[in-house]
Amino acid sequence: MELKKKITGTKVRKRTIAIHHSAAKGFTLVEIMIVVVIISVIALFAAPSMVDFGPNMRVKAAARDLHNNLQKMKVEAIKRNRDVIMNFTLVACGTQGGSYQIFIDDDSSGAQNGAEEWLSFSDGGVDPAPDIDYDMPQNTGLCNSTFAGTTMGFNSSGMVLNNNNGIFTVQNDRGLTYLVTVLVAGAITTQ
Repeated sequence: MELKKKITGTKVRKRTIAIHHSAAKGFTLVEIMIVVVIISVIALFAAPSMVDFGPNMRVKAAARDLHNNLQKMKVEAIKRNRDVIMNFTLVACGTQGGSYQIFIDDDSSGAQNGAEEWLSFSDGGVDPAPDIDYDMPQNTGLCNSTFAGTTMGFNSSGMVLNNNNGIFTVQNDRGLTYLVTVLVAGAITTQ
């Protein structure tokens, strides 16, 4: 195609340049190899943290569940105007296991007499159906307590029974630890 322009009385021809596109489309082998190397480097750094993600989430969930169930105990004690007791079983730190059960202590004996109501919850642990005991999740243990004995509870005022305040330790098999603290006044914290 030819374009003509008049510039100060003379004709100028403008040539069109044909640009030929290659029929081949896609990525070269070098480009693909660079992308593979970049993805490999990213995966190299991300893999260790992803390996710890599952166990860390399980121990965090177990500590959060313990905290929430202690809050539930306190609310039930106030609502029902009765003592609410937790029986717990501990394991050695770094091992899986431990559990707890919560019941309404109608006769204020501090022990479950068979006729008293158990509080039920779904623990997501060994037996996911709602039941009366909370089993620690896989690779997680309820491994230490500063409470006197293996029980603790709340009275109808939401205070800790018999001034038996303390700390629960929830730990996974990799050493990640959460402390759930119950103060005499009934305050519950998790760290």
